[in-house]
Amino acid sequence: LSRGAGEVVMVEKHSAAARVLRENITLLGAQNAVLLHDDAFRYLQRETVGFDVIFLDPPFRQNLLAPVL
Repeated sequence: LSRGAGEVVMVEKHSAAARVLRENITLLGAQNAVLLHDDAFRYLQRETVGFDVIFLDPPFRQNLLAPVL
């Protein structure tokens, strides 16, 4: 969002992290931010629209790029 994205979809599995993200979205008034409390792989299997850019973080060094794409 800080770089001019039209929309940002955040998928967070960890409950505490999702809560903090939601609080930050509210605090910043980020109306074009969507937060989903879900597993990213499960979400991507259902998603049909696609994305221009995907950041997967963490887990690190798990060779997850190919399965995500």
